[in-house]
Amino acid sequence: MLVRPRSYVSSGLRYFAATLLIASLAIAGSATSAEAQGNSPRALWVWDAPSAGLDQPVVNFAVQQGIDTLYLNAPPGFSSNPDFGSFIAAADAAGLSVWALAGDPSWSLNSAPVVAWADEVAAFGGFDGLAPDIEPWGLSDWNNAKKQRRIVRSYLSVLSAVSDRNALPVNAAVPFWFDDPSLGSKRLPLIDNVMGRVDAITVMAYRDTAVGPDGIIELASYEVARGAQLGVEVIIGVETDNVAPDKVTFAEEGVAVMEAELAAVETALSGSSAFGGFAVHHYSSYRNLLTGV
Repeated sequence: MLVRPRSYVSSGLRYFAATLLIASLAIAGSATSAEAQGNSPRALWVWDAPSAGLDQPVVNFAVQQGIDTLYLNAPPGFSSNPDFGSFIAAADAAGLSVWALAGDPSWSLNSAPVVAWADEVAAFGGFDGLAPDIEPWGLSDWNNAKKQRRIVRSYLSVLSAVSDRNALPVNAAVPFWFDDPSLGSKRLPLIDNVMGRVDAITVMAYRDTAVGPDGIIELASYEVARGAQLGVEVIIGVETDNVAPDKVTFAEEGVAVMEAELAAVETALSGSSAFGGFAVHHYSSYRNLLTGV
């Protein structure tokens, strides 16, 4: 569960910024938005470890749901499992992109395991990129202001080390509140410093409504605006798992409501060059939501 830092920019200011962004996109890219509605790329987190018989069901599900990209859980040591090769081959045959997913809050403090993982992914082959999900706020020292600053500096160094390691692009998972000015360094919000080190971000804008002062559009507006300026793709993540509080997930509302809300987000933001579509968290819960299991 994501935890905001204590100091956080007011929702009113964020809503005002979102309104300005939407207005500017409506003027500059209304035709693009209309044409793109319902056609934005889709990614899917897959935490299930590949195993015999899993690859084709996941791949078939992704194709049926219009998924283009899989963030496949591939933790350190994954290369010893031969099922990863067959999974990637099945995904590739279906035209799906597969990014290696892994991470742990402890990775924020030491680049060595992250670099070793990136090297393992590159050596294994077949993956289209790296999707680190490090989540430094999960460390026990995060709520100590002085220690948090050290964690942030180390976390940014780790992202730099991974991005500089090999030719695979890096797409970092980040919470929406990384744009909080209190988390910044060098007079920039933390999210700016993250985007300066990676090729793309997936912002976990986990809400079950598109509009309003606490909706998906507001929570992702700064990232999309800065992504366009910095040349960084911004994918917007949404939740389908049964987690609390209710407002962070579509588990109660269902897929039809989710699609309607995402269509509203797409209409508002797809005029931006940075908008890279959506990522759904995650395969098992999304499948269950669709089937009613």
